[in-house]
Amino acid sequence: MRLFKIFLLILLLVFCFVEPVSAKEKLIKDKGDKVDKVSLLKKGVVNVKVNVIKSAYNLKGEYFGSGFLVDKKLGLVLTNAHIAKSSELQELLLTFFNGKEVPAKLIYQDPWQDLSVLKIDPAELPHDCVELELASYEPKTEQKILIIGNNQNNNFSVQEGVINSLYNSASFFPGQHLAISVNVKGGASGSPIFDERGQVIGIVFGGSETFVNGLPVQYINDILFTLKNNKTPNRKDTGAILGFRSLDRLVKFYNFPKKVADDYIIRNPSYMNLALTVKGSLANSPAAKLLNPGDIIWKINGKEVGANLYLLQKIINEAGDKINLTIYRNGQRQELEINLYDLNKSKLKRMLLVADTVFFEVDDVMRLVSGAPLGAVLVKNIEQGSSFDVFPYGGFQNFGYMPLAQILNIDNQTINSLDDIAKIIPNLMAKKHFSISYKNLVSYSGYDYWPMLSKSVMSAEVTYNSYGTQPVLLEFDDNTLEWKSNFILNQDNDNIEQ
Repeated sequence: MRLFKIFLLILLLVFCFVEPVSAKEKLIKDKGDKVDKVSLLKKGVVNVKVNVIKSAYNLKGEYFGSGFLVDKKLGLVLTNAHIAKSSELQELLLTFFNGKEVPAKLIYQDPWQDLSVLKIDPAELPHDCVELELASYEPKTEQKILIIGNNQNNNFSVQEGVINSLYNSASFFPGQHLAISVNVKGGASGSPIFDERGQVIGIVFGGSETFVNGLPVQYINDILFTLKNNKTPNRKDTGAILGFRSLDRLVKFYNFPKKVADDYIIRNPSYMNLALTVKGSLANSPAAKLLNPGDIIWKINGKEVGANLYLLQKIINEAGDKINLTIYRNGQRQELEINLYDLNKSKLKRMLLVADTVFFEVDDVMRLVSGAPLGAVLVKNIEQGSSFDVFPYGGFQNFGYMPLAQILNIDNQTINSLDDIAKIIPNLMAKKHFSISYKNLVSYSGYDYWPMLSKSVMSAEVTYNSYGTQPVLLEFDDNTLEWKSNFILNQDNDNIEQ
């Protein structure tokens, strides 16, 4: 008994004189662990410097973004498609955490989602760089996140945030995108989005001073899995531009059956009262023939998709040449069979450079922007004062005033492709004076500064001069991943590495 009392006395003394870890001390320790984790994660993040030499419809010059290493053995780095893209002749330079600069090459650009895959020589990697781990689960609402990137050209800056929504389509083309509350500005595009464990759950592709849009990790995992098996990812679609609408509004404005909506909400609370609807369709696409704006996408091949746009797109990518859709239109349920087309074949792969002017064939981006059919010949980037500086200028946010026109004929020769222009260039150069018929695709100031919106067919007179770029047809080679130059005037052809 005496020994037991002595033991209790010792315990009492220990309790009185040894202070427990305070909440403040625990917070300091947690912050220290977090600093160590961030320092480690930074070793997998890169700054991306892009030098645009030639572009079909974007500006030339330098700009910056972010990226991150996902495979050290293969030298694979992820960034955004609006940073590294096959529609431009680019030079790409990556800077790692220790200042080491490594050139990179674009090996894959997704045609609709804002994701590109770069490849660098693994031997050039810093020895202590880190391959970031991709999460195998889908992000969750209210999840805390961390972003590391080139925010406002501030190398490897760190921001914290919270995922507000999983049902947000925020890019040119439909996708199930993350909406995140955070303070991020220019240069953060391509930054990895981390969970609290340091796993990547998405990639930043846009935002403002108060929020970020991100592509969730499930898209990334699908693409990398296919590329690592030496295959090109299947990318198909109907051409429908989809978005999210609340069921309350669908019932109120589109005659959606209230009983169906109420049952749907009970069965799918995680969809936040949202469903997929058609906002529009690309010109001359399969969807344009069968789907109407306001249609509600209910099932695909007999499977209800709800507000899960990623699931819808995954089923489409794994389908054959067509799909069966169950839709609601004006309150009535309908079954439709719709053809699919290959998105990889709709990328921009050819540019014709003539007299400081870039002619190109329409891809899905310009089909959405202009309404011109896939493959039609457009012109946008024209040096002021050049031979072809004869088109009306219209305003483009972030681009200033530029023309945009669909070329219909040149010197009374019908133009259906870049080959049609290439054939007649020698005659045009010899003739010097000729006319162009085109469809104007920009709003410009008319009489009394009224905006002209008609997209009317117009004509212009061209006086060709010999100054500026020599005529050359650039073609992107999918095998070498380089731009091949074919000079029109019988000069030696060459490959231009991208």
